[in-house]
Amino acid sequence: MEQHHILWVAKSYTLPESGVRSHSHPFCHMLYAVKGEAQFLCGNEKFFLREGETVLVPRDVKHAYHNTTDAIFEYLELKFVPAHNFEEALSLTAPLLCKKKLAGDLFRQIVSDYEDAGHASEEAAAAYLNALLYILTEDERKQHSSSSRYIDITGFSALSVRIINYLEEHFAENFSLDSLAEDLDYNKTYLCKAFRDDTGSTILDTLNLIRIKRAAELLTYSDLGLSRVAEDCGFATVSHFTRVFRKYVGITPGQCRRAYPANLLFGPSAPATITGERPDRFMRSILAGKNY
Repeated sequence: MEQHHILWVAKSYTLPESGVRSHSHPFCHMLYAVKGEAQFLCGNEKFFLREGETVLVPRDVKHAYHNTTDAIFEYLELKFVPAHNFEEALSLTAPLLCKKKLAGDLFRQIVSDYEDAGHASEEAAAAYLNALLYILTEDERKQHSSSSRYIDITGFSALSVRIINYLEEHFAENFSLDSLAEDLDYNKTYLCKAFRDDTGSTILDTLNLIRIKRAAELLTYSDLGLSRVAEDCGFATVSHFTRVFRKYVGITPGQCRRAYPANLLFGPSAPATITGERPDRFMRSILAGKNY
């Protein structure tokens, strides 16, 4: 895999009432606030970068920062050219601000490894940078994601894909169409009709299918009890879980666990006591990571 090209790593500080004038450059610039705060201007965004926060400035975007306090602003900084697989995610005109502790920990580790001599340390720093960029671009990638773990979305509209992505993110919660409509900023009636016209299925049926596919994975590859599997998949009771599971798979959760051991894909097919073409094909498709 192509690596990020790290150009500059440093521990820096800015004295009170001083800073860095507005400038830009053809590479990404990232800062992590170790102590204190500074007023930050990046493109059209103005904000304070405070202790424990990380900011990524995209390429060719003007930025400046000013320590307006009476204490020293300490920070780590990193300048780099991203690897090809991150070029699209980082083709932004606005900064990416992250408050997650893990981002700061990774930034510190990059500085530590890059300060060590030797090519191996540089490779380690690039690997940590890769993980850090995944964290910083998480929201951006989710917003533009068109993938689905459990549903074949080929040919679906952008709105239907957004709905499916929402369902896959919230299937373990107490779901309501009102919450979905509010989060996506659409009328509930319109959402339901548009989704059914586009996919041939209702939103609630699709939600149940996602829950059942996840349940089938847990029943096969974990030792969680049925009540825990039901809870983790968004079902209020085991009886409701069992009823819905049987509707979609053709067998009960207990039968599923006995019939499809974890070595299904490498061993014999299901025992003869479990009959019916759909349950076998349905379960095999799930456990093989394919859509049905």
